[in-house]
Amino acid sequence: MQDVAMQLGLPVDGKAVCGSIDPRGWRDVAAAVIGLRPPETAQDGKDKRTTGIASGWFSEHFRRCPPDADEAQVERYAKAWLWHLLGGFLFPDGSGNTISWMMLPIIRMDWEEIGTYSWASATLAWLYRALCDACTRVGENSNLGGCAYLLQLWMWERFPIARPERNNLQVIELSSSMLDIVSFLIISLLHVS
Repeated sequence: MQDVAMQLGLPVDGKAVCGSIDPRGWRDVAAAVIGLRPPETAQDGKDKRTTGIASGWFSEHFRRCPPDADEAQVERYAKAWLWHLLGGFLFPDGSGNTISWMMLPIIRMDWEEIGTYSWASATLAWLYRALCDACTRVGENSNLGGCAYLLQLWMWERFPIARPERNNLQVIELSSSMLDIVSFLIISLLHVS
């Protein structure tokens, strides 16, 4: 748990991220929160996405908040960004491109209330669940859900195999005149770029 808090900067203390979820009407709830109704699933059967919306849909509709946006529009964009962060980074499913509607009940809360949850424990629990699911799946579409970034950071810290050595750095003391030269070169390079 400490690793999650340290590596991702998420709070450990707080309320549990839990509750009952109801898939009925989630698109209407999303429209109320972010001001735009996610598309219905295509009837042709090509898009089997029933648990959320494509990550690309967020990028298409909420890439940049307009510079002349009013406070309500800025909040809608921020809520859309938060939904994308939660569903696509901290709590992704195994599809790799579906943002789940599962977090909508929390996203529609006030900002102060959202900050009272233990996001570190929820992220770790979701990763454990995803790892368990991945170990029991078979087939062509077996993918890993959960926060893969957290798993990668944890592995980097805990498994030294194939990781570059960090202890081989040498400290070189520079004289004040040498520091002046290095500072000048850095400033010169920054102005050229």
